[in-house]
Amino acid sequence: MSECQLEVDRASFASRMKAVFQTWLHHPASVASVCPSSSVLTEQIADRESVRQASLVVDLGPATGETSVALLKHMKSNGKLLAVEKMLEFIAPLSEIQDDRLIVHHGDAGDLGSILRTHALGRPDVIVSGVPFSTMDEASGRRIVAAVHEHLRDGGRFLAYQVRDEVAQLATPLFGSPMVEKVHLNVPPLTIYTWTKSSTG
Repeated sequence: MSECQLEVDRASFASRMKAVFQTWLHHPASVASVCPSSSVLTEQIADRESVRQASLVVDLGPATGETSVALLKHMKSNGKLLAVEKMLEFIAPLSEIQDDRLIVHHGDAGDLGSILRTHALGRPDVIVSGVPFSTMDEASGRRIVAAVHEHLRDGGRFLAYQVRDEVAQLATPLFGSPMVEKVHLNVPPLTIYTWTKSSTG
């Protein structure tokens, strides 16, 4: 797999920036930021052993695909990446990523179980989430976290990169206390919360 196949065309950055900004203007509660994620953030998410060893990674709310590209860069050649994006405006930029390991699905993260079944996929080893828990209603947030907990394999990792700590309040009762990493070189600065699902649930 060449670097060219994994990189989103640099010339498309302006169009991706425009897509994020315009979607944020129309759906501010559904988009966490007014610009795409920084490479510092996406590398901190993707450059880890759990991603390198994963057979299946799920990317929830990847927007225009910066996290997806970083995950593909670090994943093994026979792995699969399922990108689940609710906003229709982001499906075209995601679909521009040329990699046979990537499956793009337009849908709601709360429907993770049925989405996995639709694509005949098993339990993910890693689930990454950029969905904005801080701006959605609590019931929707609980539904997404419950779906992640139910379908993530035992010993799997759940990573959520967020502006505020609502996801920690929702996920800690199910997963336990998270590991917390601050990422300042992003607009806005974010926190990465990481949980490991225990074999006892």
